[in-house]
Amino acid sequence: MYSKQFETNRNYNSSRVIVEGGIDMLDEQEINKIRKVIEQEFPNDIALQQIHIARKIIAREAEMKGLKYLDYIKILTKDIKTIQ
Repeated sequence: MYSKQFETNRNYNSSRVIVEGGIDMLDEQEINKIRKVIEQEFPNDIALQQIHIARKIIAREAEMKGLKYLDYIKILTKDIKTIQ
């Protein structure tokens, strides 16, 4: 019972975070590839999986925009500060 619930929550949460985060640059297929690789690297730790999935997605977005990872993060945080 726990593993089924865990599996369902894991898939739901991953998809939900991606949708709410407004990630429109990557298609669902590419995100699923990232997720599968990370799940194999960290099979028993969902927290690490989510952190690394997010990092990989951000790194991929930065690459698609022709920016370095840290430069892209600075732009994202600057936008967040402007909104607040």
